[in-house]
Order: sequence, then C-alpha cells, then structure tokens
Amino acid sequence: MGTAFWLAAWLQAAACGDDGGASVRYVSSPAAALYPQPQAEAPGARLPLGTALEVACSQGGWLQVAAPRYPGLQGWLPAANVDEAQPTLGAVLRALDAADPEATALRRRLAAQAEALAPLDPEVLARVLAVEREQGAVGAAAATAARLAQVLTPRVAPLGQPALLALENGLARPLANLGPHGLLPFGGSLEAQLAPARAYRASSGALALVAQLEPAACGVRARLAWPQSDAPPEPLLLSDAAPGTLSPLTLRAAAPAEWEGLTLAMRASALWRKRVRRGQAWWIAAPVGPPWLLALLDEGWLLAQRAPHGGFRIQAGEVRRGPWRLLGALRLAATPLLFVADAQGDHVLAARGAGWQRQALGAHACALSAAN
Repeated sequence: MGTAFWLAAWLQAAACGDDGGASVRYVSSPAAALYPQPQAEAPGARLPLGTALEVACSQGGWLQVAAPRYPGLQGWLPAANVDEAQPTLGAVLRALDAADPEATALRRRLAAQAEALAPLDPEVLARVLAVEREQGAVGAAAATAARLAQVLTPRVAPLGQPALLALENGLARPLANLGPHGLLPFGGSLEAQLAPARAYRASSGALALVAQLEPAACGVRARLAWPQSDAPPEPLLLSDAAPGTLSPLTLRAAAPAEWEGLTLAMRASALWRKRVRRGQAWWIAAPVGPPWLLALLDEGWLLAQRAPHGGFRIQAGEVRRGPWRLLGALRLAATPLLFVADAQGDHVLAARGAGWQRQALGAHACALSAAN
C-alpha cells in the first residue's frame, strides 16, 4: 500500500477515530463508489461487490480505505456499504432462499448481490428475474429478461474502434488501437467500448463475453468470460479488426539445443551474460526468409535469424523490470508483430517490421507511474 496513504491516515487518526491498526472489510453493496473526501460529492471509481478493503480510519459514518487488489485506488466509502464478512454467491443464494417472501427489501438486496457476483450466470439471472416479477418490478424485470436473453444468445458486436487487447488471468488490458497504417497507442475509454453480456470478435475466432469492468489506477480493465466450455489459452491477443487484417502467427517452442548455439552471437549483443529462461524460446515464422528465434532472457529479450551467408542477425533489448513474458504474435498485413510485457505489465511491441523496432504502447503509463 502507498506510503503516502498510510501517512495521511496516521496524521488524521485522532480525527478519524482510528484505533492504530488497519482492519479489513469487504464491499457489500454492488458497485460502491469511492469518494475523495468523506462526503457524497464527486464519486470516483466503483468497486465490485466483495472487494477486500484495508480500512485506515472512520469518520462520521465514512471509512477511509484502500483496495489492495487495485494498486493506487484509495478514498472514502460510506460505512453502510461495507461488511466484516465477504459476500459469496453460495451464501447470498442460501440467504435468498431462506428470506421471508414478505421481506421485499431484503430479497431485493440479496437478488442484486447475487447478480453482481455472477452477472453472466443464466441460473442467477433467472432467480433475479423471479424476485423482480414477484414484487411487480415491471421495468427491472424487463431489463433482466433482456440481459438473460443476451447471455443465452450473445450478439456479436464491434469494439467501436478496432483495438487490440491482451487477455491475462481473465482480465482484458488495452494494448493499442488499430489505425489505417498500423498500431497506435490506445486511446479512449475501455469502459465505453465494452459492455456486459456482449460478445466480441477476436482474432482467434473466439467470442469473449464481458462479465464486468474492474477499476484500475487509471481507467478500467475488463474481466471476461467465455461462451465455450473450455477457456482459450492465455495470454491471448484479442482484436475485432477486419478479417484478414490481423492474423495469429504460429509459434513453435524451441528446444534448448536450438538456442544454445547462439552463445557467440549473444556475446556480440552485449547480453551474453543473461540466461535464457527455461522454456521461454520460440521459433516464429517470418514473411520472407528463415524464421526468427525469440528468446526471453532473465533481464532482456533477444531475436535472432540466420543470415544468408552464415551466422545470425541479432536484435536485443534489456529489461528495466524483468522478467519479460510473451503475450503473443500477430501479423499485420505482411508485418510480423511480437508483444511482450515486463513484470509491471508495461506492454511493449518488441518487434515491428524490418529492423524490429521496439515501441512502448503506452497503455499503462498512468498505472506504472502510480506503481513507481
């Protein structure tokens, strides 16, 4: 947690009624908003139901909190929106079953919690719909019925502007926009481009359903679910570019014997002291000529291609926050594109066309400055 946050919490401990130690609470209200001050003005990021919070102090029915899951997010939250126990879907559904049918407010709150915890679960949406219909909430029931139909039969939609996303650990992170002449730093709001219960085209041919949007230090990240029973391999690059504009490049894992012969060439690259991480080397098809070998090192990356008259052509780079991990490889028209990320999630276009120019995509500059 940021030093400044806890220093500020310590300085106002007396005013806040702090007991000298941070406590843990959980968001109990769907999409509870954070505020910069202990007053209901200028709401900021909204935290998903069940988010763990570290409470620094309390003041007049408000809690000063930080969310460890989302580095850089901190602020004030009404105490009525948190609880000591973390809500789970099973517990909420059991409470809904046990609730008195006459306890309309309680049943409505439990139904809202269940929907927030599983927004794309058809069974949960059907139970929410039943509660709304029994209480005569005609408008809410119509909206829930529409969402249920959308989940059961997703409609494919574009992202709004052709964009490239990286899927890691179930979270979609923006990488770049696709312009008429190539990739551009990501611009615009991811939240405006993605919507719950909507399917999107992907370069892999898969369809991604956006389950929910989660706050980050700047902007949002989308948590995805998949209509197929088997989730696709990760990491995965997603795009809704026109068919044929972007296509996946075939990667073949390289055996140690295939890249150990590059030792002499690596000496010339000034990275010869860096070790290739075990299992982190791939052969990548080139549009013209022999394939390239991509090796991710402990503190750098290296691209090598056999030259026509012997030896290797080398392109290499060092890492500020290693180690690298490979997100994927695509072809934009005839240009191969390789995408890697460092330990902080700073996505870099490691190779782009002749000369393999390295380009930081800049999508996480704000998050990185907050982390640093």
